[in-house]
Amino acid sequence: MKIFINKDSNYYRPVLYSLALIENNQEIQFEYVDISTSADIVIDHNHTESEVIATAFYDQLGDRKPELQYHKVFSKPQLICNQNGLVDLLATIFYMVNCLQEYTATSNGLDQYGRITYASSYQNQYQSVEKNLVQEYIELWLAQHQISFQSEKSKVFLSHDIDSLHTAVIPISVQVIRQIPPLDLLQILVQKLLGRPNIESLNQVMKINDEHDIQSTFFWLMNKGIGQHSIPNADYRFDPKYLALTRNRNNANALHKSSHTTTLDQEFDAAKFDSPANRYHYLAHQPLRDWQVISDSQIELDASLGYAEKMGFRNSYGQAFQPFNLNQNQPYDFVEVPLHIMDTTFERYQQMDPKTISDEIIDFIDRNKFNCTLSILWHNQHFNKYDIGPYLHIYKEILGYLFEEQIKHTTPQEIIQKRKLKWIRS
Repeated sequence: MKIFINKDSNYYRPVLYSLALIENNQEIQFEYVDISTSADIVIDHNHTESEVIATAFYDQLGDRKPELQYHKVFSKPQLICNQNGLVDLLATIFYMVNCLQEYTATSNGLDQYGRITYASSYQNQYQSVEKNLVQEYIELWLAQHQISFQSEKSKVFLSHDIDSLHTAVIPISVQVIRQIPPLDLLQILVQKLLGRPNIESLNQVMKINDEHDIQSTFFWLMNKGIGQHSIPNADYRFDPKYLALTRNRNNANALHKSSHTTTLDQEFDAAKFDSPANRYHYLAHQPLRDWQVISDSQIELDASLGYAEKMGFRNSYGQAFQPFNLNQNQPYDFVEVPLHIMDTTFERYQQMDPKTISDEIIDFIDRNKFNCTLSILWHNQHFNKYDIGPYLHIYKEILGYLFEEQIKHTTPQEIIQKRKLKWIRS
């Protein structure tokens, strides 16, 4: 497919980006030509047979103070249109995948930890957080141009944030105590009194994963104590031997950036991580502010983009992607793998009945068995060798479904390699 884009326009690079995203999604390559008469697709506002171009949207991108709130950008529900009301799918893809609704976020749209709230989003407005809209628009764009669409089985990026190694192995209650052998109970009490970390939770994670033929990425905190926004950091002092414990079972280790004034590189260098990956603690970051910070560091993959309060797609896209740098007019040099499913969403924010959570999560995965890198986060505090606790059973049910459906795992390195865009054009 030959494509001509007006290189002298302000939409040239954003359009290139959306097309590069489609290429990456489909593992295809377009041919870009310099003469419109030799093109199958023309994207040029001066051309009578041009694709629809929402020029007002692209004008906003170049403004010093762009107005990118969704209610000002969408002419139709979750769609960007030109002045004649015709839909510009490439502009809509660009807007959604890069979280541009958050560009002009105000304090009213932030929570106590400085995070963008789900309540302020278009996903909340249109109740679409569980819809992979960008994928739908990619498929629609391909169909409009009679380009065949190739679907692929989803993969899962399974991870565990190690926030605590000193939390009690299990909640202390009379009912629980009765289920623990006396010698084990004594061992737990001694462990707590001596302040020894609970490494057993890590072993249980890996044991369960091995039973389901799946591997995880462990994200580690480097700082202890209370951080910014009163966020508690690790309750343990990091020890490099923890990395060997998980690495020897073929799992990956990465940075869990603490809520602290130390930089990404300072924390990354504090341990010999085998993966150049990061997730911000408490997901406490703002993409359009912190993506530049990530780009300036050693990090090649970030896994922080998700709504703490909701399961689903924060940027309406199921795949990992390279974000676009509006200031440099080109993609950043790292890959973002959005977070879709997190245990604390149901436990802390929604306070759901544990009996219903498995069905909710498995239904979401079932609806997204194709064309996604499904990112699942389950904290290590839920794992114990006594097989006690609803969130441990929920985790096992999720892994059981993944195993039955043959949804394979993926690693940070594989994601980086697969989702880096081909960006070689001037």
